[in-house]
Amino acid sequence: MSGVVASFIVYGVLHMRGVQDRKGWRWLILIEALTSIVIGFLRFLFLVPGPTQTATWWDPKGYYTEGEGKIIVNCVLRESPSKGDMRNRQALSLKMLWQSLKDYDLWLVYIIGDLFEIPTSSPKGYLSLSLKAIGFATFQTTLLVAEGYEFQVRWKWPKNAVVNWDNRATSHTGIFDYFPHLQHGLRVAPQAEKPYLDPKSETRKEAFQEEETKKSS
Repeated sequence: MSGVVASFIVYGVLHMRGVQDRKGWRWLILIEALTSIVIGFLRFLFLVPGPTQTATWWDPKGYYTEGEGKIIVNCVLRESPSKGDMRNRQALSLKMLWQSLKDYDLWLVYIIGDLFEIPTSSPKGYLSLSLKAIGFATFQTTLLVAEGYEFQVRWKWPKNAVVNWDNRATSHTGIFDYFPHLQHGLRVAPQAEKPYLDPKSETRKEAFQEEETKKSS
């Protein structure tokens, strides 16, 4: 939804042309630059290296206790053990890069990664100019661009795409676009799991049994 809001903000800021004898696009660039600076400063304060390294000079206690940090790390590694292959301050070397390039099992992934967004990202970058060129007014163009973002949310995130199950906040990739029935995609790693933060949360087995009981009754 940030794309929808941004479209209207840009439309409003561009109408500031003439304020202090400056053009609208100058105000837009100034606001974007100041926003980036503020976000960068906040990132320096709040973005920590990991769940076990949350203590800072201005917050010595950190976000989590030592036990909570270990629980989070354990859950993440149980979800995907490959996430423990590297530490957060380990740099990529040329040898590691060469080993990845030699792995022919990944070549198709590289090709897909280079090509899969070409059909959508190319026209999206020039969508507003294209709409203006075929006769739409500025505000109409803004509405049409915003509607495109709204359609993405509507199609890619249907009801129950983000669920809370076993005290795990999980979400799935938007593969519902082409299939009439619900399918599971990649799941975001959980941040908590029974019984650590919610002893009363249902397990999968209990949830399935309850579902079957409802169907049979």
